[in-house]
Order: sequence, then structure tokens, then C-alpha cells
Amino acid sequence: IEHWNYIESHELQGEPVYDTIYYTFNDPADLIAKSNNFGGILSFNYSLNSGEKVNSSLGLNTSIFFLEYYKSWYSTSDLNAPKIYPNNPPLKHFFFSSMNVSLFYLCTYQILPSISLGAKISLGTNLYSDWDQFKRYAWLGVGLELGFGKSVMDKNRTVPADN
Repeated sequence: IEHWNYIESHELQGEPVYDTIYYTFNDPADLIAKSNNFGGILSFNYSLNSGEKVNSSLGLNTSIFFLEYYKSWYSTSDLNAPKIYPNNPPLKHFFFSSMNVSLFYLCTYQILPSISLGAKISLGTNLYSDWDQFKRYAWLGVGLELGFGKSVMDKNRTVPADN
């Protein structure tokens, strides 16, 4: 923002007086917003190829977020600028904030016995969001994953027979 109108109050002869002050920023103020969401993720994978070094799988992720902490403010280098908070106090409470679902394809390469590198492509959408701008939101994601550790399946394992 470059200009800001705000109301300042003070008393004059015991009566409240409200003045509208017009402030011009020398250094335009930038909106800084920070949001933390906490929740859980359910993921299901179907292995397409399981080799010695290369593995690929299709999967489904569902994410549910039930705690959100959001805070925003305007930041400027002006020394005399008023402190401006668009949402005061910050939002911090338990509520069902969002739920999304995504399909993905993951191809991994086993670099070392306990380290793998994967390429992932995903397509997802929000099923619900408390933020208006994300209610009808879909995405296409492309990324890399670095994995540590390896789950070992015994290929000679047999399922016990029912008695």
C-alpha cells in the first residue's frame, strides 16, 4: 500500500475526539501473511512396477486440516508508519479448515540401499476450504522426492492357512 487512512482517538476537554489521519508511505508497505495448517494425510499406493532399482506406483492422497493459525501485517521501512494489521487479532482456533484429494504417479530410483530419488506428478482439487479463493481450486503438481529408509518385503512370505 502507498496510502493509508486510519482513525486516531484522543480526548479534548473530557470528550472523545476522532481524527482521520491520511498517511503516505515513503517506502510502500507490503502485505506479509503467514499461515500454518495442521492435520493428517491418508495415502494409498498401487505398485505398477517393483524392480531392483526402479519402482513406480499410482496413488491417492487425502488431506484433512483441522487447525489453522493465520496472521498478517503490513511491513515497511518507514520509521513513523502506523502498525497496520488487516486481521487483528490473528486467527487461531480449531475448525475444519480444508480437505483436498489428489491422484499421483511416482517413479523412484534406489540410489543406495536406504536412499531413493523419485519424480512425482499429481493432479488434485480442494473438496472444502474455509478460504473463499480456494473453494474451487485445482492443481497440477510436479516435483522430486528424496526418500530415506526402505521397507523390505519378504518375497517368500506365505499367508497362514485358516484352520
